[in-house]
Amino acid sequence: MVELKRDNPNRSEIWYANKHNKSFIVWLKQYILEKLTADFDSVSEKLKWLVEIEKSGMPDDDVFGKALGNPEHPGRVKKARSTEDVGVRAEIATLKEELSRQWDMIVALLKDKERQEAKFHISPSGKGSYNVMQPIKNLPEDLNYPVPIPIEDVGIVGEFSVKDPYNYLANWSNSSSICNWVGVTCDAYHERVIALNLGEMGLKGTLPSKIGNLSFLVELDLHSNNLYGELPKELIQLHKLQILNLSYNEFKGEIPTWIGSLSMLQHFHLCNNSFGGVIPKSISNLSKLETLNWNDNFIEGFIPFEIGKFQCLKILRIAVNKLSGKIPPTISNLSSLELLSLSHNFLTGDIPIEIGLLQNLKILYLGANKLSGHIPSNIFNISELQEIDLSWNNLSGSIHSNMCHGLPNLQMLHLQDNELSGALPSNWIQCKELKDLQLEYNSLIGDIPEGIGKLDMLQELYLNHNNLQGHIPKDIGNLTKLQLLYLNYNNLEGHIPKDIGNLTKLQLLYLNDNNLKGMVYPTNHSIVMFVLSASKLQEISLISHLSCVFTTYVGNILNR
Repeated sequence: MVELKRDNPNRSEIWYANKHNKSFIVWLKQYILEKLTADFDSVSEKLKWLVEIEKSGMPDDDVFGKALGNPEHPGRVKKARSTEDVGVRAEIATLKEELSRQWDMIVALLKDKERQEAKFHISPSGKGSYNVMQPIKNLPEDLNYPVPIPIEDVGIVGEFSVKDPYNYLANWSNSSSICNWVGVTCDAYHERVIALNLGEMGLKGTLPSKIGNLSFLVELDLHSNNLYGELPKELIQLHKLQILNLSYNEFKGEIPTWIGSLSMLQHFHLCNNSFGGVIPKSISNLSKLETLNWNDNFIEGFIPFEIGKFQCLKILRIAVNKLSGKIPPTISNLSSLELLSLSHNFLTGDIPIEIGLLQNLKILYLGANKLSGHIPSNIFNISELQEIDLSWNNLSGSIHSNMCHGLPNLQMLHLQDNELSGALPSNWIQCKELKDLQLEYNSLIGDIPEGIGKLDMLQELYLNHNNLQGHIPKDIGNLTKLQLLYLNYNNLEGHIPKDIGNLTKLQLLYLNDNNLKGMVYPTNHSIVMFVLSASKLQEISLISHLSCVFTTYVGNILNR
């Protein structure tokens, strides 16, 4: 909080702060703006004290009091110096650097008697230089003094030397302010660079080490370029960084252990690069992390138990890597997790039962690993789940008989290419949102339940390469949104339901290698592949006029 007491010229500045404001910065802006026309000696003396503060660090109460012209309130100063007020300390540290750089400029202004009656707006111009603009008179008393952009920010961003084949960075020149450069965002309060958004620009080159000197940087987004090399260790200096997105580039090297020092990081994207090495345990220090996306790299080793410390984590993606070992049970501590993707690795062992405790989970991808054992039944009680992919593993046992009861929001279920056995669940009516059901390449037995025809939203149904028997249920003709139907390589028998011909959106129909007979009445021409067989593989291509390409077909196809 800043209070300017105009009725007492000897004690005109009273400054105190708490952890909810940045009063030192606000005070200095107002101080300079209002005192440019004051007596040079008094202003100069105060500013000299401030420069001393800049050089020596946090002063004692007496020095600080003198600098502010208010030695009678050391208690307030102590409050401002509280260890709780980390934000104010950081602002003061930054201001120390800025004020030191501006000292000669301020003194020169104060010495200029012709300008003592004017109030000036100071802004950056040219490469690392400042211009004094024409006097702006009659400014409102509460107008904040605009702090110029430090030379360092211009130099650092300017040194981001990359090839720009599409000329996106054409305005990165001395003719415009850095805050107007493409992809650069400045903080309106300090006019410091807080974000670099240079994604999808086709840039090619490496990250400059000096990027670590952008001390106000909150977001660094360079995704979908052709950047390469290793991460510069100077990134550790970006203590305010909240978003780091380097996805879809050509970065390489190990993920460094110092990454755990970026304690403010909330969203961390490194997917589709060539990073290797192991997951550093130090990432557990990223307590504010909400998104971790390291898909499509060459990361190996175990998933550390420390991963369970991400209390705020909502998205965890480390798919398509070389991870091995077991999924740690500490994953159950990720109480905020909504998406878990560990597919296409070399993970072994059982699916930990603790995953069933993640009640906010919406997407679960564990496919294409070497997981074994039964599917934990409590997974089918996570009511928020929308997509489950456990395919291409070595899972055994049966599918939970009443799984739809606990999964009312399920849209995708992939359990194909496992060693599942037993009958299909009979009650499907509560899976009303299900669009994609893939259970092929297992050892499922029994009939196809009638209730499967109640899946009104179903678009893809794969039951091929099992040991299913009996008839194709008639109500399968009620699946009006169905596009793909695979029932081949089973022991199905009897007549093909005529209602299959009413599936106007059906594009692929595979019924071969069963014991089916009868006629099919397709009412549309959208089916591009129609495969039937009594004893041999027969293929019939339906192209607009339902022409029979293979004449060895056994049975009848009628076009109404």
